[in-house]
Order: sequence, then structure tokens, then C-alpha cells
Amino acid sequence: MKKKKVFYDEVTFIRAIACILVLTVHVTATLFYSSKEFTAEPLLFFNQIARMGTPIFAIISSFLLMISVVNRGFNLNYFLKTRITKILFPYIIWSFVYLVFNIYFLEKDNNFGEFFGQLMYGTAYTHLYFFLAVFQFYIIFPFVQRLSNPKLIIFTCLTIIVNVIWINHTPIQFNSEFLTNFFYGRRSFLLNWIGFFGIGLVFAKFFHEIKSFIAKNQFLFLILFGLAFMETWIIISTNNGIFSSTRVENLYLVPLFISVLLIIYNLIKKETIVREIFKKIGNYSMGIYLIHPLVLSFFKTKIIDHYGSMSVLESSMFVFALIAVLGVCMALVHLISLLPFSSYVVPIPQRKNKKVKKEEEVPYLKAN
Repeated sequence: MKKKKVFYDEVTFIRAIACILVLTVHVTATLFYSSKEFTAEPLLFFNQIARMGTPIFAIISSFLLMISVVNRGFNLNYFLKTRITKILFPYIIWSFVYLVFNIYFLEKDNNFGEFFGQLMYGTAYTHLYFFLAVFQFYIIFPFVQRLSNPKLIIFTCLTIIVNVIWINHTPIQFNSEFLTNFFYGRRSFLLNWIGFFGIGLVFAKFFHEIKSFIAKNQFLFLILFGLAFMETWIIISTNNGIFSSTRVENLYLVPLFISVLLIIYNLIKKETIVREIFKKIGNYSMGIYLIHPLVLSFFKTKIIDHYGSMSVLESSMFVFALIAVLGVCMALVHLISLLPFSSYVVPIPQRKNKKVKKEEEVPYLKAN
């Protein structure tokens, strides 16, 4: 008998927040950063704390894969088919779109002969590198999903240890340009993210137990996240540099943040309008992730053309700019979704069965 799909609105909400965080990083860096500084100190903090967005996407990616196995079992043919249609095709299509965009809109010194190399390294545009990390995880997932619960926990602990070692190690010198680009180019190598993928696996395997534990210890998680948040504030305030999303602190800060988001979701889930807004953002998140650099480039160009010598916006415009970019991205994703075969361009999770038990009252999300 075919198993029913299970719906997880909490994950949709978390993915919506991750999407907004990624937009925050790129909006602040594109529209509010000039001459090696932000237009206001709070924007530096927003830019840095928002770098939890990509690690959250890594956790959600492995969560959705494993939760599908937990609920419906693992079928290799289905796994390969969905990964090709929902992830590989969009990656190839958008890599080509950004190559064309670089050549004809940004007038960069690119050519179509570089396309295959850009696919291999995820260099068609700055945000596409993450797809390569996900693809590498797909290679090991069919083996990992077979692990028993104790072995999965051990595996996850090892992934976190390996992740910490990789982030802190001194880069190895290779004579091969290919190896150098593969291991150290644009942080696309799996070991930069393996700990986050491991956390997502455990999160899925013990989802109900983890939710129950968080619900019973809400105050503890809020205190722990508050302390971690203050630590991050101090680090950012005393450090003139800009951190990447693959820093060791995110391996504990991000799970704590996800725990807080689960608490927040329980508070807002009865607010229909708010819930529906985040649901729409979460369902459109992959399309928003793919398309937002185009929108930002358009905003940046029009700002420069309109204001002449002005290269960045005033800090007071940040919230407006973020909402504007998000709104335009969502509108474009919706328009693309109306086209034939749009699922190969911007996959949008569809809810086919609307009769869902209250405790599982959330939209089914294909892992992506």
C-alpha cells in the first residue's frame, strides 16, 4: 500500500526564514556596502547574523531527504529521478541564465565555452556553489540512510568533528588547478557543510522527540540562544572582518536558532495571515534563491543610473529594500510557475492532499 505524504509546516516556516536571511546577506552587501564598510553598524550585524541562512538550507536539505525515507522508505530510482528533475535541471538552466546575464547584461569577459567548467565548479554566479555541495551529499545519502539510529548519531557526531577540522585546517597546496578549485573554490566542497547535513539527518530521524523536548524546555533554549546571540554580537563588534557562513560557531548557533524558530512557529501558527505569508515564502524559497541575484543587479543598476554618483542606499531604506527585493522575486517566481514545465526551472512544492491531521498540519516539501 502506498504510504501517504506527511506535511511539515514548521519546516516551511524555517525555510522561509532561511530564505529571508540569505536575502538579507545579499541585500546589505549589494545595496548598503561601499568602500569596505556598511552604511550603518547595525547593517554589519544583520549581514553577519543572517549568514545562518545557508547552513539552515543545508540542514533542511538533508532533513527533507531523511524524513521522506522515514515516512515512505527509500527507492533509488525515485531518489535519482527527483534529484535530477528538481535540482540538477534547475541548476543547469540557471547556470546558463547567469552565463548569458554576465555576458550581455553585466558585460563581463565570459564566453559560452566556459559553461561546462562553470557547471563543474558552481561558478556561473556566486550563489550557485551551494548546489555542488548538495550534489556531493546526494552521493553519500543512499548509504547513510541505511544506518541504524545509534550509527546515525555516531555518523553525525563524526561529520561535525570533520567539519570543524576542515574549517580550521590550513589549505593543502595542490599542483592541480582542478583539485585546488574543487576543494577550495567558493566553499562548494562537501566538508564545508557536512556537519550541517548530518544535523539535518538526526533532526529528521528524531523529529517528534526533538520537538517534544524543545516544547518542554522552551525557556532553556531561549536562554541558550540568547547567550549564543550575545556571543555573536561581541565577536562581530570586536572583529573588523566579515565571516562566512561556514564558520565553526554556526554548528551550534544554527541548531539553537532552529529550536527557537520551532518555538516561534508554535506561537504564530494560529495567525492565519502570518502563517500563509511564511508558507508562500517557504514554498517559493528555492526559486527566490535562484533568481534574487538578477533582481539585486537590476536594483543596483537602476539606483546608480538614477542617482548618478550615489553607489549605495541610506541605511534607513534597508527594510524597504529587503521587502521590495523579496516581493519582486516572489512575483517573478509565480510568473515562471505559470509556464509549461516550470517545475524544471523553479520547483515549487505542491500540496495535493488537503486533509491533514492537525499535528501534521504543514505542506509537503520535496527535498531540495
